[in-house]
Amino acid sequence: MVIKSSSRKITTLGYESCSTEMLPTGTVIMSSRAPIGHLAIAGVPLCTNQGCKSFIPGPSVNSQFLYWLLKWDLPALRKLGSGATFAEVSKSQLEQVRVVLPPLPEQKRLAALLNNRLATVERARIALQTQFNAAKALPAAFLRQAFPKPGEELGSAWSWVRLADKVEFLTAKSIASAGDTTVRAITTACLSECGFDAAGIKTASMWSHDISFCRCVSGEILVARSNTPDLVGRASIYLGYPEDIVATDLTIRIRTHDGYDPMFLSGFLSSLFVRGFWKQNSGGASGSMKKIGRKQVGCLSIPLPPLSEQKRLAARLNEQIAAAAKLRKSLEAQLAEIEAFPVALLRKAFGGGL
Repeated sequence: MVIKSSSRKITTLGYESCSTEMLPTGTVIMSSRAPIGHLAIAGVPLCTNQGCKSFIPGPSVNSQFLYWLLKWDLPALRKLGSGATFAEVSKSQLEQVRVVLPPLPEQKRLAALLNNRLATVERARIALQTQFNAAKALPAAFLRQAFPKPGEELGSAWSWVRLADKVEFLTAKSIASAGDTTVRAITTACLSECGFDAAGIKTASMWSHDISFCRCVSGEILVARSNTPDLVGRASIYLGYPEDIVATDLTIRIRTHDGYDPMFLSGFLSSLFVRGFWKQNSGGASGSMKKIGRKQVGCLSIPLPPLSEQKRLAARLNEQIAAAAKLRKSLEAQLAEIEAFPVALLRKAFGGGL
């Protein structure tokens, strides 16, 4: 790599692509094979492998400054990568890269400033990420708190009943690549503990004579019938939006009878999912894909409190989950803002604005 100083003097960094000799402390190391661009400064003497390019700063180059300079220039460096099997940046390509090198005192000043400011930013990012992770976990915590575990002793006004005695299982048809009609189909990505997510709907083909049997109606509960061990059994209630969507045979469709609130049942089924019930009780020959069936779901014991209590608990749970979703969205926006800050700061530093 060639570095151009502010005095127009050309300086070349000492360079090693793969060395059996020990590289000195302060060497800046970059991964040059996919994923290209991970950077580090050697804190002790070490050797590198063929997937790294190592830059040994000369006396006129500060290691910390070079690290941040490369960090700033990563988008351009990654574009240099080429290769049929995997992308790699070559020694000859890096040797052609030219950058502006200020005097050493200025390098040290900028490096110290960037170290301090970006360390503060990283602490703030970690704190926000911790809050975000906690907000993501809130719906599952609310569900565990709201509903009893299977077989748990209930209060005097509650009882355990067989799910099949309180619901009707609705028809679901499979999508078909040779189908004569295009439909918008529900996928497991639509089902979450925070409610039905329309972003998971996909376009698919289906036979027109099947559509009337599997068009979703407001108030029905959908359970993921077949998926990975971490997603099988995920449940959500469809509340009528968006309209004109269909459920495939990858979901189990449930409609409750009078006396059983669908929001309450959807919440209980979600509580089973977050407790890992289906991960432990699903079947299937493949370890990566698991299945549950209507008969298995119908045999579940579900809690039955008075209808007024069902509605009260469901309404409270919806409020809690909505509040958690609002908090999560706010923290997500703050994270996006803080994650964009390092790029802006590096742009300012290497544009002469600091």
